[in-house]
Amino acid sequence: MGNTNTELEQLMSDVDNIDQGNFDDEEETTQVNDQEEQTVQQPEQTSEEQEQDVDEDMQNVINNKQKETKKQPKPAKVDTNQQQVQPNQHPQGQDLVDAEGKVIAKAGAERRFYEEAQRLRRSQQHFTQNVLPQIKEQYNAMEQELNAYKQVVDGFKASDLSPQDIQSGFDFVRQWKKNPTEVVKFLLTNLQSSGINVDIEGMQPSINAEAIKQMLDAKLAPFVAEREARVQAQEQEQQVTNEYNSFVQKYPDSVVHDKTLAFMVRNDPSLTPELAYYKLKNFYLQKGLDFSVPLEVLAQQKPNETVPQGLPKAPTISENVVKTTRQPHVAGVNEGFKNIIREAMEESGLK
Repeated sequence: MGNTNTELEQLMSDVDNIDQGNFDDEEETTQVNDQEEQTVQQPEQTSEEQEQDVDEDMQNVINNKQKETKKQPKPAKVDTNQQQVQPNQHPQGQDLVDAEGKVIAKAGAERRFYEEAQRLRRSQQHFTQNVLPQIKEQYNAMEQELNAYKQVVDGFKASDLSPQDIQSGFDFVRQWKKNPTEVVKFLLTNLQSSGINVDIEGMQPSINAEAIKQMLDAKLAPFVAEREARVQAQEQEQQVTNEYNSFVQKYPDSVVHDKTLAFMVRNDPSLTPELAYYKLKNFYLQKGLDFSVPLEVLAQQKPNETVPQGLPKAPTISENVVKTTRQPHVAGVNEGFKNIIREAMEESGLK
């Protein structure tokens, strides 16, 4: 029996060494001691019974130690005065409790949700206390400004004025601030030109009909000049067209030579279109050429042929040839000769 007790004590000592002396629960120690006393008081047993008792005692000790290791550590305590719990003040493996030890949130997901809710609550308080008042203040200012604009718009609508009238009023006030004297003159002049008597008793009128005429001339001068230029251009265009059509009707075989004739008239201002036509036709007769073929085409067919003095060479791409830039008034007629006629008329003063 003494050997049995010695072996039991040795096993318990080994278990204590493995658990590093953490078995300090008084209740469990008392239970083990009671078991030892019962073992001592029992009568001598056989070797098999003794071994069985030792195994049971060892199993009980091991079970008790496993229960102790599964116990949760003591939860951390927090001050109840701190309504907001900072996550970094408590390790994530612990429950969140108040000063009285009451669990607020268990470790793990529950604690994370609680701390996230606290963070959102702080954000909401900041928004309500700081951001929201500023937004309300800005909204009130914008609402006041909008009401002021509405009053102005309502005033415009009640005046029965068009947007152009309102803009004219703005321009009038702007000019009045810059030069009120000119504005007064402008108003009086317009009134007089409309047949309204602007004579005021005790005041001598300083604006007469001549002033009105000068004002109207100054205002209408750009429009008059533009109209005269447009009319003159139209008349000149019509005159050139008539001259060209008359020349083509009189000399229908000259159509294919319009570039050559234009080149001749441009290089010799003393030539008229008729003289240039006869001079070119005489050249064709002397050379026995076909007058229905343009000179530039003949020059390409006979590049070595010499052109007599007094007659210009056929125009080429490199020479200054009047080119067609407008649609002809007569079907199939090139516009280059018309330009020459126009220039000849301008040089002769026929405008």
